[in-house]
Amino acid sequence: MQDNCKLCGKHSKLCESHIIPSFVFQWLKESSATGYIRYGKHLNKRVQDGLKIFLLCEDCEQQFSKYEKAFSENIFTPFNNDAIKKNIYGPWLLRFATSVSWKVLISLNEKIPPQYPKHHKDAAEHALGVWKDFLLGNTKNPGKHEQHMLFLGAIKTHTFDELPTNINRYFLRVIDSDAIYTNDTAHVYTKMGPIVIVGFINVPRPKEWIGTKIHVNYGNIVSPKYTLPRNFGNYLLDRVRNCEGFYNKISKRQAIKINEAYDKDIDKAIKSKTWEAMTHDVDLFGDKAFTETNKK
Repeated sequence: MQDNCKLCGKHSKLCESHIIPSFVFQWLKESSATGYIRYGKHLNKRVQDGLKIFLLCEDCEQQFSKYEKAFSENIFTPFNNDAIKKNIYGPWLLRFATSVSWKVLISLNEKIPPQYPKHHKDAAEHALGVWKDFLLGNTKNPGKHEQHMLFLGAIKTHTFDELPTNINRYFLRVIDSDAIYTNDTAHVYTKMGPIVIVGFINVPRPKEWIGTKIHVNYGNIVSPKYTLPRNFGNYLLDRVRNCEGFYNKISKRQAIKINEAYDKDIDKAIKSKTWEAMTHDVDLFGDKAFTETNKK
């Protein structure tokens, strides 16, 4: 496809760019109980990969690939294998996070999600421009349009009255993206398994986010403690419930296929990350961890 690169503007043959990096889907497939993945709203169909769109020229695609490689090798793979050795990241991390937030926001509607209020649309257009300039090296930092990262672990105890019974399966396994907004706040949300990137679009109280900010040059990969706004915590729980609703729509035929894939290699299934996440939910909720669809 010949068109202008969305980043540098050069008219060129465009690459089919992954919005969420391909290594995330490769990990999901390899660590699954069945060897297959189901993604997005179309859970009654097995898929091999995530969303791709014609977005970047070859030069920009290769530059993004360098950031993705550094993130995969230094953070994503070690974290999922409980083997992070270095606690320090370099300038590549902010560029990786910015590239992800930029791609997700563009992919949602080529411009800005139509449901956005005008003041958020204006802020989103500004964020896209600032992130673009930062990625091109025209500015030293993304300013108020910060990038934040948090690591989700298994929930083993809780004090909530009603916690979604699939919370560990969502926290540890699901790939998700969204453009969040409330009356006065807007973010880009990208979840890659247990690692979340949040890009600030319009955040009037950034100091409510403690221990999650990705710095321009160097910083610690894993902060010992996070403080997050209550609204963002509520949003996370809403995404968990939303995911549970999707899985309830899996057809009887596809449920049988999933069971057959488990039975084909039960030893692999039991050693998988899928099983591990499901076990955490069973430990928390017992039989309530399974919906009627899962039981069927």
